[in-house]
Amino acid sequence: LWFKEGELCEWAQVQAPWLME
Repeated sequence: LWFKEGELCEWAQVQAPWLME
């Protein structure tokens, strides 16, 4: 991925629910 760790954390909190579903 091209995100920094901090950006990835914020992104994951929003995206993970439907990616992990």
